[in-house]
This record gives sequence, C-alpha cells and structure tokens, in this order.
Amino acid sequence: MDAAICAGGRFVCVGFKKTFAKQTTPHPRRLSQQTVFLQPVKLLSRHPKIVLLLLPILISSLLTGMGWSYLLQNQGKVDPETTPIGSAPFLSSTSSNRPQPLGRSNPAGSTTAASSPDASITGPIISIKAVGDIVPGTNFPSDRLPEGDGQYLFADVKRFLGGADILFGNFESTLTDYPYVAKDISQGMTFAFRSPPAFANVLKHTGFNVLSVANNHSFDFSDQGFADTVTNIEQAGIKAIGQKGKISYVETKGVTIAFIGFSYLPDHNFMGDLEAAKALVDQAKQQAKIIVISVHQGAEGSDAIHTYNQSESFFGEDRGNSVEFARTMIDQGASLVLGHGPHVLRSLELYKSRLIAYSLGNFVGYRTLSSDGVLGNSMILQVKMNREGKFVFGKIIPVTLDTNGIPYIDNKFTSVSMVRNLVESDFSVTPILIEENGEIMINEAK
Repeated sequence: MDAAICAGGRFVCVGFKKTFAKQTTPHPRRLSQQTVFLQPVKLLSRHPKIVLLLLPILISSLLTGMGWSYLLQNQGKVDPETTPIGSAPFLSSTSSNRPQPLGRSNPAGSTTAASSPDASITGPIISIKAVGDIVPGTNFPSDRLPEGDGQYLFADVKRFLGGADILFGNFESTLTDYPYVAKDISQGMTFAFRSPPAFANVLKHTGFNVLSVANNHSFDFSDQGFADTVTNIEQAGIKAIGQKGKISYVETKGVTIAFIGFSYLPDHNFMGDLEAAKALVDQAKQQAKIIVISVHQGAEGSDAIHTYNQSESFFGEDRGNSVEFARTMIDQGASLVLGHGPHVLRSLELYKSRLIAYSLGNFVGYRTLSSDGVLGNSMILQVKMNREGKFVFGKIIPVTLDTNGIPYIDNKFTSVSMVRNLVESDFSVTPILIEENGEIMINEAK
C-alpha cells in the first residue's frame, strides 16, 4: 500500500514536469527553479511598493511552512509511555500524534465526557505497571527451559514495561533446586513448575520491583521450595509478597506504598477470611498512603473470562468470590486490586474511584502455559494514581503470546477490544472509558 502510494506520487510529479517542459523549455528542472525564485525578484524590482504589500503574506507563508515542516518531521515519533506501539490504531481516532482525552462520540451521536489525566491533580502521581502470570520455563518433570539465560523471553515487551515507578507481576513457578515435588502430577490437571534460582536475575533485569508468590504453584516443591523462592526473589532486590501475615512497603516520590498478596489458599494471606484481610489493610494504613492488593483467584480457562459476584470453583476447589473480596478491600482503604489466576483477561472496574483488575491473564508461560485462543491475549496494565490512591489515568498495552508462551506487543489491539467488551458486559455501569488505543479514563457521564 505504501509503495503504491509512493509510486503514484512519483508518477504524478514526473507527469507534471513533462507537461510543464512542453510548454516552456527542454530543461524542466532548471526552468522550474527559475520560475519559482527568479521571476518574483524581477517583478519586485520594477514595482518596489509591492514589497510592502506582499511582506505580511510572505512572512505568514514562511511561518506556515515551518510549522508543516515540524509536524512532518515529528509525525513518526512516539512516546512509549503515552503511545506505546506507535502504529496506526494509536493515531487513527485523532488528528494529532497524542490521543485526545476529551469528547468521545458514541454510536448514538452524543458525546460522553471523559476526565483529562491532568485535571484537578495535586501532588505526585504514582505510576504502576502490572502483568499477569509468569512461568519462565521449568526443569521438572522434563527440561523445558529457554536457551541461554532466558533474557530473550521479555525482549519484545521490555521497553513497554519501563517508565513506571513500580512494575508488578505474578510469579507462578518456584525458584529452587529442591528435588522433591509435593504434588502427584500423575493426576489429571496437576502440574508442578520449578525454575532455576538464577532466573531471579532475569526478572530483576527486566525491571520487576514486586512479585506475588501467592498462587497455587508456590508450594509445588513443599515449604522448602517456597522459602527458596522468596529468598531468591528478595536477594535479587525484588519484593516478594503473599507470605501469610506479611506486608511489604515500597517508597517512591515521597509516598509509601504497601503491597499485600492474597490467594484462595489458606497457606497465604487467605481471601476467604475477610476479617483477617481487613485487619491487614488496617495495619498497612498506619504506614502507607497507597495500598495495593494482589490476589490469585477465580476459575481457570478460556471459558472463565467473565466476572460474577459469586463464589467460583475449579475442579471442585473453592476459588473465592473475586468481586466481594476486591470491593471489601477497597471499602477498607485499599487503592488498587490486581487479580490473577484465571489465565485469561477479565474486566476492569472502577469502584469508589479505585481501580480493580479482575485478571491480568498470562504473561510469560514458556512451554508451560497454554496460549491457545483467548489464553494468548495479554496486556501490560498501566495505572496512575494520586497520592491518596485515587485512579487518575490508565492504559492497556496489548500483548499476545506465541505458541511457546513468549509475549509480543500486539498491533491488532485484541486485548483492548476484549477488555472493552468485558467491561460492557460485566460492569456496564462502572465509570470508566476505554479508548480504542487502550487509554483508560474516568467517564464522567456514568
């Protein structure tokens, strides 16, 4: 398409020169320069008063030309923080490079107002990026590890993971050399993952600051494997969250942020015990202005994309009521809830000006997690909050997983469309607006 347009442009240009040459001289290039630049000079020399009359027009034309030149030179430049992919879908809805936050026309023709990211904001803005389940390969029961040190697993998405104060993910494996598995993997739908301890450095190099270890694989190699995982993560300079009774604190921009990890298992901070969960939030409030909750919950699989305000089960196991838990945490004072576990993306909800992400989906599952169909739709969720923990602005950076479970930026924006549809079907009254380019804003019309 671009080549055809470019060729067409050259054809028109050449055709113009040939036509012009037949009317004037056999040297069209030389004469065209003389025609543009020399004839006005000759004219002005005969009529000097014309200079004063034409001077404003000449200055205006010069300034206009400089403006167009600047726009054309900068048309292809994009900011990964605001326009992460820089492809046509990010630019299609507006006339400028930066998507406009105000005034979105709906199919009915009316306008829904969305608040600007910079409206009525005082104090520092805290930016968090979050991703879902991470399994960087396993050496149990067979060797399914990436070649080399595994850095290439994050190569395509790494630069989109940067630019935030904190990068969070759910580490759904173990980092241990402990040899004894704690599960009977001969049973159907029972898996155990074990990654080499050195992979903690891969995660640190990728930019992670906080990793949840509260999930159904954290004890795959018993208590020893769990303890090794926490130790190896923290020795790499990353906060490990999810240990029972533990609250981790991070300081950024003069604001203290608390992280608490939960799961549907009583071995971790247990989402089923709402009173104990509320007590942990109360404890965190004594030190932190912002409290981030991570929770591993919900049914699994491609048929588990919807969120319901009821308890879920998977293979007879109670996986909790994700809506009740998330809203209870925010009622108690939490600022952000990040869900994971279903291995698919789920809806977002804005509840009391705080954002809930019910499932972030798979993110890396090298030869371990399925990426078929919707299981391969993923995202990097960016959330900006004020110092009180209120949602200010967000973005879905769309990601897709290949057949080996390696993430790539998705230029088709499949995840954006998927989450937009899930918001409409599962939480249609929630006051957020997701633009086609992935931007998430407060919808003042709801």
